[in-house]
Amino acid sequence: MTAKSVSQETLLHKQKCTKCQLVQPIGDFPKDSQKRTGYSPRCKACKNVQSSAHYQANRLRVLRRLKDSYSASPERQKAYHKEWYQKNKERRSRQSKQWKAENHEAYSAQQREYASKRTEQNRERSQRWVRNNPEKARAIRTHHNSKRRSKIITGASKSDIFKWTSRQRKICFYCGKRCENRFEVDHFVPLAKGGAHEIDNLRISCRSCNRRKCATDPWQFLNRMGRLL
Repeated sequence: MTAKSVSQETLLHKQKCTKCQLVQPIGDFPKDSQKRTGYSPRCKACKNVQSSAHYQANRLRVLRRLKDSYSASPERQKAYHKEWYQKNKERRSRQSKQWKAENHEAYSAQQREYASKRTEQNRERSQRWVRNNPEKARAIRTHHNSKRRSKIITGASKSDIFKWTSRQRKICFYCGKRCENRFEVDHFVPLAKGGAHEIDNLRISCRSCNRRKCATDPWQFLNRMGRLL
């Protein structure tokens, strides 16, 4: 093998970054069709630093340009982002899982904040609907209470629930906080969703979580609380 062929083979597989001066695998460089090698002379890490610095220095101008571009052709932008998402779906999923694992506390805080905002928005929307549809709201409430009473009559007795409650630690099943003086007994799978009024479907809950959960699917609620990681 000649020195020239060795040099070409090395060039195809490795390259020296013009910024950090490190020789790295060619896969660590972004592609650039205008370059002879087909790759940018700067590695991805250096390009990311450069892009980040440029964005921070020109943030308002960059955002304005993006906004103008989107306004000029919204359908084209939507199609582009949809295509990009489909192409990078698995990679984004891996990155998301890795970030959640490495930033458990931050992710949990984000989920709690999101759940709190979403709950407030849903509450306001629900209250507005009730005000605008009083007769329908009354009929739904009457039907729900009727179904709830019929399930409770055929389920666990008050005595059974009292015995079960007295043996439980007064810690909210959902948020993990102590609630000795203000605990409530919650149906894990809501009666409205087919849950049974039985001991194995009961959980100790603080008042706040019980109100926020309401008839929500329990696993969705736990996920929003950041408790399923």
